[in-house]
Amino acid sequence: MNITKSFTENIFEIVKIMATRDTADYLYLNCCFKNIMGLAEILGFDLEYHVRLKMRYNALREYKHGKAY
Repeated sequence: MNITKSFTENIFEIVKIMATRDTADYLYLNCCFKNIMGLAEILGFDLEYHVRLKMRYNALREYKHGKAY
């Protein structure tokens, strides 16, 4: 994580590392999660609030979002 880079640049670096891995072990995913949480904290973004908000929104959506597939 680099505080001189933009949010998009930092997330891209995290995702790039995740995409180049062959396996997703627990410690590796935990490290990525901590980096994302750290970035959100630096930027003053309450990530937990927004995740909960999205989960609540998803719970209220109709099954398969009203589509037949």
